[in-house]
Amino acid sequence: MPGCPPERVTLLMTLAIAALLAWDARRLRGLWSSAASPPAAAPDVDERLWGSCGAAILAYYGAVCALSGGVYRPRGAELDNPLFYSLPLLLVFPAVTYLLERRARR
Repeated sequence: MPGCPPERVTLLMTLAIAALLAWDARRLRGLWSSAASPPAAAPDVDERLWGSCGAAILAYYGAVCALSGGVYRPRGAELDNPLFYSLPLLLVFPAVTYLLERRARR
């Protein structure tokens, strides 16, 4: 709608969301009725191990920022820049932590 004021677009979008919620009201009732039931037992999680993982991620990224002279933001695929591989390497920390936690449970 060219020339349509933003207030009208916002109102129409809000009405559309309300219509969609009303459409699935029967399915959504389960969200509110299950809220009254007691929560399921939480799985055992080694909080110290995962806290150490978070601290290691912060220390690693802090070192990357110190080496690059500021917050590192890649500007596309900089395959010749070693710092480019530092961000995907962050995914290794949670993966290793998960494997260590799984191994400790055996």
